[in-house]
Amino acid sequence: MKQTHHTEKSTRPVTRAEFKAIQQRIEDIEDRFDLLQAHARGPSEDAWPDSFAKRLVNGENPLRLWREFRGMTLDQLSKAADVSKSYLSEVENNIKGGSVAFLKACAKALNISLEDITG
Repeated sequence: MKQTHHTEKSTRPVTRAEFKAIQQRIEDIEDRFDLLQAHARGPSEDAWPDSFAKRLVNGENPLRLWREFRGMTLDQLSKAADVSKSYLSEVENNIKGGSVAFLKACAKALNISLEDITG
């Protein structure tokens, strides 16, 4: 005869704060996993120097960082994306948010995904 062990489990709803903490832990684990995968793949042409990563973490505009990383001036990117140079400057300086069409055009000109500049 096979014996089965029955253990009672107590359950309770989690609070919003507990849920947010669990969510944050999952995001941290996913970030670590992504980092491990990136290290396993090795360097790529789109691997940012530490200085750029630090600037992004410190809140600098990702569109500006990608433009600089690609070695482009405001004028070069505005022409390549067929967007206004002044509008590009305003978006990079967080004065304006940038329309989806604008951001898509810039992403295409920089050869990156829209998510790379919108997070």
